[in-house]
Order: sequence, then structure tokens, then C-alpha cells
Amino acid sequence: MRILFFQNVADVYGGSRSLQRLSAGLRQAGHTVGVVLPEEGPLRDALEATGVEVILMPSLPVLHRHQIRGPFAIARLAKRYRAARAQIDVLLRAWSPDVVHTNNTGILPVAGACARRRGIPHVLHVRESFTGFGLLWKPYRLWLLRTADVVVCISDFVARGFTARQRQACVRVLRNGIPCGEFDGIGDAQTTAFRRQFGLEGPLVGLVGRIKLRRKGQEVFIEAAARLQARHPAVSFLIVGSPFPGNESHLAALQSLVKARGLEGRVRFIGHLDDTRPALAALDVSIMASVEPEPLGNVTIESMALGKAVVGTHVGGTAEIVQDGITGLLVPPNDPAAMAAAIEQLLKDADQRTRMGAQGRARFLRLFEFEFFYSHVLGLYTELASSRADRGSVQSRESGGPCGAGRGFSASLRPSSDA
Repeated sequence: MRILFFQNVADVYGGSRSLQRLSAGLRQAGHTVGVVLPEEGPLRDALEATGVEVILMPSLPVLHRHQIRGPFAIARLAKRYRAARAQIDVLLRAWSPDVVHTNNTGILPVAGACARRRGIPHVLHVRESFTGFGLLWKPYRLWLLRTADVVVCISDFVARGFTARQRQACVRVLRNGIPCGEFDGIGDAQTTAFRRQFGLEGPLVGLVGRIKLRRKGQEVFIEAAARLQARHPAVSFLIVGSPFPGNESHLAALQSLVKARGLEGRVRFIGHLDDTRPALAALDVSIMASVEPEPLGNVTIESMALGKAVVGTHVGGTAEIVQDGITGLLVPPNDPAAMAAAIEQLLKDADQRTRMGAQGRARFLRLFEFEFFYSHVLGLYTELASSRADRGSVQSRESGGPCGAGRGFSASLRPSSDA
């Protein structure tokens, strides 16, 4: 098959990593894969290294939250939509994909609309929470649905952004998958090298991910560390990651907070790491501190794959990953005291950390391993491509309802549930 992806950013966080894994798996199986990116970035090199064709399209209408506010938001979005439509039509004619897959709703749904006009099946992957969209979410949701044959959501939490009727018609939950082989060979040698590189000794508690105030909760983690520093003088608290370009002030604010709380030398800013696995493997406790709903949280899944106990905030899709009291501990969001208490509980009980880590690893293998994810995505592509051949004409496609209504999906593509 020929699969053409549209991706909103060229970094290597979250959804980009998921796309990278999926496209590499497809290429290895002999499929032809192309990815449209709006800009240069490390994702391009990673994709091309696996034989994926990368098409740069600076006109790709990427959606940012600040652009959906104000009285003229709809007019601005419509203008950007029209500007990209002609270029995408040309690309679809030249590339002739069997399936178009928009990997993130951070792109206006122009690719899906163009695919629909040409009779090409379109998969829309929803990886975000829409709590910040306000009243615009309902009309935007309808616009998205009009362009998609299937909407794939990465968690039940994300899927609940659609109505029950919409979920029944065409919304499917499929959580991100990560190959267990990615964690082979990450052992004592790698963790020792990581500790030596950054001069780390003693127990480590860390948060890995983009630095973003009030979103990822690094400030809550620092406040929790302040409550623990006197009772646990040997513990180091790590913040691994960097701010998105334009958010450098978030890092400066966190550094000021560390200084104000007297935590210099105790809270360490590691910065961006191309490979975060040695950092995660070196941790005694992995933290997910998001204040706003986390759609799913790949770092939490990776921590479980490495056998780490997790302290996470009970918001968004995190409760679908972490089983409270079994694979980790869940605490209320924006509650430094509760986070500190959970961290302390695990620091004091090595047996509990080991037990939770083992249970987390087993849960990863059962629910989040890549082959489960990949087989379902490939089955979806196959069914959509076969359905396209059966329909035989663009006219029959255009006369159908939104989001492939009435197409008769197989049982394997029905909404999923947790095991």
C-alpha cells in the first residue's frame, strides 16, 4: 500500500515518535510511506533514515491555540485552509496514496477534505485534549468529522471529546504502541554512564518531557521537592527536557523557583536528550506532574516498560495507563503536598517500587506493546483500501454521511476498552 501522512511538527516528542515508529514498521513490511512536514527538523532525518519519503510543505496550515481566539478566528482559519488546498490537491494527484493519515489535529483538516474529494480514505489521529478550545470545539469537531472515514483517539479520555453518537459511528480508541525491543540493552552500563555524565549520586526522582508551565507541571514537581529536601537529603530531583521554541521563559521561571526554594544542586535541569531511555532507567521514581489533562503520556508508558514505579496526576488519560496502587500512585493535579507524600512513600519502600515496576512492565506488554498497535492500524488501512475498491467511485463516497457513516466497520475496529 501507499500511505501518505500529514504531520504538524518536525520535532521528536510524543506524536512524532509514534509516527516515526509506525512509518518505520510500514516501510519494513514493504509499504511505500510519505510524510508531509511543515518545516525542517530532527523528525525529517529520523524518517528518511528508515526510507520514508519526506515532503516539505511550509504552507501546511498548522493550528495553534492562540489562533483560535478572538472574533475573527474562523475567518483566519478559512483563509489558511484555502491557501493550502491547491497545493495538497497537486500532491495527492502526483503521489496517489491508498490511504491518507493525518497524524495530529494540530493541522487544519484540509488534507482530509482533499482526500475525500478524490475518493481516498482518510484516517484522522486525535492526540490532543480540546479543553482549551472553548465553544469553537463543537463546530471544529464537525469539520473534522466531515473529512474523516475513521477517527482514531489515543485514549478514552480523548474520545470523550466527541458525542456518544459520534463515537459509535466512527471514533476508535487505539493507544500508542512502543516496541519492547527499544528497551533491550538499557541496563546498568547505560544508567551508570548517565549518572557519571551529569555527576549524579544517590536516589533519583525525575520528570521527563517538554518544559511548559501549568501544562506539564514542572513547577508542582519543584514544590514537591521542596517539601522533601530536608527529610531526604541524598535524593536528587531531575527535570529532563527543554521548552518549545518561544517558551524559553518557562525554563527561566522554573530556575528562579528552584533558587527561591533553596534547591540549587538538588533540582537538576538536564536539558534535552536525544535518547531519554538511560535517564528513565536511572530513576528510582518517574513523575508525570501534568496539571492540565494529559491525553495519554508516552513517557509514562516508557517508564513502565523500563520497570519503573510512577507517580502521576489523576487527570486526562493517565489513569488509563497507571493503575493506582498497582503500577504506581495517582495524586490530584496541582497538589505538591500529595505528590510529595506519594514520592516519599515510594522512596521509603524499595520492595513496593520493585513490585509496582514489575506490574507496570507486565501492563505495558499487555496493552502498549507496538505489535498490538501496528496490527490494528494495518488492519484499518487494509479495510479502508478494500472498501474504497468496493465503492468504485468518488460519487458514492461523496453521497455518504460524515466520518464514513454506514460503512459497516469490522468488529476489530469497534471502540476499544481497557483490559
